[in-house]
Amino acid sequence: MQPDLKPVGTLERRADQFFCSGYLSEAGIAYSQILEREPGRLDIRARMGRLALFENNPEQAILHLTGALNNGLRTQSLWDALANAYLANGEPGSAALCYERAGRIGLAGTLAVMADRELCRIEVGAGP
Repeated sequence: MQPDLKPVGTLERRADQFFCSGYLSEAGIAYSQILEREPGRLDIRARMGRLALFENNPEQAILHLTGALNNGLRTQSLWDALANAYLANGEPGSAALCYERAGRIGLAGTLAVMADRELCRIEVGAGP
């Protein structure tokens, strides 16, 4: 695929439109092109993490979200998204720490207690 040569602002608006319209794959491509041009954009890296979470890819979400976090982006919504990614990845202990950082103490405490227990997964569409 050839890179999009539009100005970054135009590309970002297009990526946001794709995302809001549910065209997640197209949004991911556009956000990736922005990161190629401006690798320091932590907000775009965080959006890529949220996008991966929506696409049910928690490992990729954790990679992008921790990348944004480790480079200085510290927002409650980022901590929440990272907690959700860890939880989706079957890591309640890590999720609890992130929820605590996000100020969600009750949920963090519940998950911390559950961290040593095996998680029950329910298959969607499973039935007799």
